[in-house]
Amino acid sequence: MKRVLIIDHDNIAQGLYSRMLQGVEVEIISADTIRKAEKMFEENPDIDAVVINAFGSGLRIDTAPLVRKIKNTPTFKGLMIATSGSPIYAEELVNAGCSCSCEKHLVAQMLCKLLGLSASR
Repeated sequence: MKRVLIIDHDNIAQGLYSRMLQGVEVEIISADTIRKAEKMFEENPDIDAVVINAFGSGLRIDTAPLVRKIKNTPTFKGLMIATSGSPIYAEELVNAGCSCSCEKHLVAQMLCKLLGLSASR
């Protein structure tokens, strides 16, 4: 079973991801703050993928440093998918180290494609 850390400050989006991934063999680990995300990543260093939403304050993307930190962790061999309502913010996360970006409604499809998974329904 693949393990996915989903980082999004929007709890509605968290629920959406869980529903979209029903029937797919993944364990979802969720975090709605950067601090929680760091803790979850430290507790789960063998994570297969990270889905990270670009959130921040003003013009600064607060999640970009976390992307760099995860990317530079020697034990992390997974992939990271950036999501954002703003293509500019998503691009900033890709520049920080995410493997790719996609719109939130396409996250489940992207994860399945990149991790070689299929729905078990």
